[in-house]
Amino acid sequence: MIIDQIVDKRYRFIKPINSNILGKTYLATDTHRPNSPQCLVKEIRLSNFKQKNQEVILSIFHEKAEKIYCLSQHNGLPNLLAYCEENNNIYLVEDYIVGLSLTQELAIGKLLPEVEVIKILKDVLEILAFIHSHGETHGKIIPANLIRRELDGKLVLINFGLKRKITRILEQNEKLLILKNGSQNNSNSFANIPLEESQKEIDQNSDIYALGIIAIQALTGLSTQDLLKQQQTSNTLELEIPWQNLQVCSLNLSNIIDKMINSQDKQHYNSASEALTELNNIVVSTENNILSKPETIITIPQEIDIPTAQPQPRNNKKIRLIAGLTVITIAGVAIAYFWKLQFIFKAQALYNHGRELAKQGEQQAAVVNYTQALQLNPQNAAIYYQRGNSYYSQRAYEKAIKDYTAAIAIEENHNTYYQRALTYYELGDNEKAITDLTQTLRLRPKYTQAYQKRGLIYDKIGDYKNAIQDYSQSIKINPQNSDAYLHRGIARAAIGDQAGAISDYSQTIRLNPKNAQAYKSRGIAQFEIEDYQGAIADYDRTLELKPDYSDAYTKKCSAYLELGNYQAAIKDCHQAIKINANDSLAYHNQCISYLNLGKYQKAIENCSVTIEMNPENAEAYRNRGRARSASGDLSGAIEDLTTTIKINPKDSFAYSDRGIIFSDIGNYNQAIEDFTQAIKLNPSNAIAYYHRGIILSEQQEIQAAIADLRQSANLFLEQGRIKNYQNSQNTIKKLLQ
Repeated sequence: MIIDQIVDKRYRFIKPINSNILGKTYLATDTHRPNSPQCLVKEIRLSNFKQKNQEVILSIFHEKAEKIYCLSQHNGLPNLLAYCEENNNIYLVEDYIVGLSLTQELAIGKLLPEVEVIKILKDVLEILAFIHSHGETHGKIIPANLIRRELDGKLVLINFGLKRKITRILEQNEKLLILKNGSQNNSNSFANIPLEESQKEIDQNSDIYALGIIAIQALTGLSTQDLLKQQQTSNTLELEIPWQNLQVCSLNLSNIIDKMINSQDKQHYNSASEALTELNNIVVSTENNILSKPETIITIPQEIDIPTAQPQPRNNKKIRLIAGLTVITIAGVAIAYFWKLQFIFKAQALYNHGRELAKQGEQQAAVVNYTQALQLNPQNAAIYYQRGNSYYSQRAYEKAIKDYTAAIAIEENHNTYYQRALTYYELGDNEKAITDLTQTLRLRPKYTQAYQKRGLIYDKIGDYKNAIQDYSQSIKINPQNSDAYLHRGIARAAIGDQAGAISDYSQTIRLNPKNAQAYKSRGIAQFEIEDYQGAIADYDRTLELKPDYSDAYTKKCSAYLELGNYQAAIKDCHQAIKINANDSLAYHNQCISYLNLGKYQKAIENCSVTIEMNPENAEAYRNRGRARSASGDLSGAIEDLTTTIKINPKDSFAYSDRGIIFSDIGNYNQAIEDFTQAIKLNPSNAIAYYHRGIILSEQQEIQAAIADLRQSANLFLEQGRIKNYQNSQNTIKKLLQ
């Protein structure tokens, strides 16, 4: 790959940073996002493999890519930004995680405190529980694949992708290549694979095992080579390392780690969730880093002994003073607590009243109540959220965003992120809306509305690939979501996938037979693939459901126009104009229909209305020019065609039409100039060749005339215009006599 080359029309390569048997990983920038943030592009080079294995890799890619995209929404995994096929390579693009790897935290000989090891285990087990719940495994849990994200200090698990699955399948056919690249002989990672697992497919327990090894490294400072040596000298399937004797952690944590690395069926964890649950059941003392299980304190009633009188201390005044101060302090604390509690109760009452007012549509009154509630309880995220909703209802979007942001600062909630995304969208800030919807899905991965809304925004900004991915995810979560099928169809149509679009529209109709927009959209797709009768049938169904849908009449008119049924076209366009008098396309279609029927004055009238509505409509000027020429108004025709060329200098047919008129009035030099320009713009313009040939024959340039006429004959024949072909051939015969 050449540095600075762009993949998927947006990701610019900066430098290669890693390589393996499948290809290379590059540091890149996303040129479509503000400030061009950095990202990683993983390249799988299909040319490295035999043809049959290329097919295997592509099959795995299509099977797994969307699932990886879904999983990447978890905050503990890099976000998969895109994936594509290009130049016989496969590319996966993901966020670049800025931070240090766990390898640097586990420098040889360095021991981490028990509380830090607990935190590492919890962070990674949460990620593994999520991955495993989707039926997937990571397969290479090593310190180098765990990055401490600089942004928030959280661990992120990287290099989750296609490599291991592809490598396993290709081991037999591409064995030499794999051994050459050392995929199975890296001692730094081999210690993290159970002995009996190293010879078979990696499973979920292998991930747990590998994490247990990392915990031992963190607690003991032992290197991976030390661990590998212990594995090789062991006579059993269990990892025998006398790390427990070093007294580096409590017995409870030691037992959990032992169970993580135990290979016996009845003695290891069945899932990451199970290990996480047990880990959460132990308590860490931050003072001495000793772990213990939570104790249940049981109070047993005792017999009450009446104390005997004791001698009074000598310093009674001092004791009474201290006791008095203690009583006053306790009373003061109690009074402050109850005073604060009174504020909270009052704030709750104001909040509840505000909710009722909002339900009744009294948004401004609701805002007043929420504001008073926040004065009493300023740390309540729910109050900020509801006040934000009231501001949103009033279209006070800036105030709404301020409140949603305050709510998120107190407590992250998927509803708040989603609502703030909607607000950003209303303000036209699509980038921030997408960011908030992504955060929404991080907190609630199956929130179908968030996928659909993000898809709509991607659709709006022309990022149809991401739009299709989001609609597909929405459909996967809720296969009965007819709107998701409809919008995915629209996005597919936008990239030219009319067959896929028709399939989605048909599915929408199956789920919702009364969806007029689905019929109309399918009609448009049918029109694009030149199935005009199918398009007309869909437009008819649209109009049955929505009789005042003027656009459906106009599009049906266009279909009839393509079929040459000009009377039917005029009828439908006339109906469209009755509903919408500003439908310029309907007027233009009528202009073309009248022109073909030889009703030139009506054609001129309709094209004139079109031009009045849209003075930049070059095609309307050209068609009015043709109608004027046919009616004998040659100067008016030349004027219209000249205007057409000014608006659209690349309109080949405007030049050839004007050339014919110049030829008719005897201005042969200008005519030849126009025909020559028409041919330059469109070498398939048979009419231009034909008429230039006629003028050249009149000027006795016979050889040049015959060349043009032969070219016109060939083009007419290719285009199926037999009558024109015969005219060209007859003219050539006359010139050769």
